[in-house]
Amino acid sequence: MMDYLAYIAILFTLVPIIIGGYKKVYQDSLLRYIWLLLLISLGIDYLTYLMRLNQQSTLLYINIYGLLELGILSYVWYQLFHSSIIQKFIIPTVIGLSIIACLDLFYWSGLNQMNVISLGFNCVFMCLCALLYFKELLNKPEMTQLSSFPFFWIVAGLLFFFAGSFTPFISWNFIHASGQQIFLFVWSLPTIAKIILHIFISIGFWQYAPKSTL
Repeated sequence: MMDYLAYIAILFTLVPIIIGGYKKVYQDSLLRYIWLLLLISLGIDYLTYLMRLNQQSTLLYINIYGLLELGILSYVWYQLFHSSIIQKFIIPTVIGLSIIACLDLFYWSGLNQMNVISLGFNCVFMCLCALLYFKELLNKPEMTQLSSFPFFWIVAGLLFFFAGSFTPFISWNFIHASGQQIFLFVWSLPTIAKIILHIFISIGFWQYAPKSTL
């Protein structure tokens, strides 16, 4: 089941990449980073898919992708917000999360173990940024058709993904020791959430037009 879902996830990663290329989202100063993250995700997903077929551990590459994801999305959040207070909150938070991620990767959990501590904190940070973005967006009187803005869909997808992945991420050690059936079921949830995320990003990319990325 995991290999089947992983294959579907790869296919669903291709959808927003193709739509983004068709709509030329790489010309936008922020959407290009979401498109870049998708390309990185596609490469990591395909690599880990092949490694799983050969029964090799993929956790190192998943942890490295988590660091890249934190860096790219943090930059997007910083540029996306108009509030200087929120921007000042993002900078020290990202520095702290980066330190935690490095400690988790090299000392606490290790290179070939799931970095549950840093992933848990990252999920909370991403969900908080998404909620603050929606709050800021709804406080703008000129926002009458939110569904026409790409980042409305993208942020909605990010909120769904990180909220849905939080419990499986932080409970990795527990579910890993609970038997294969439970492990496969729980660990399929982030993959399903990722597929839904890519559907939302695809909708957001399709809505792209100049001056529509608020």
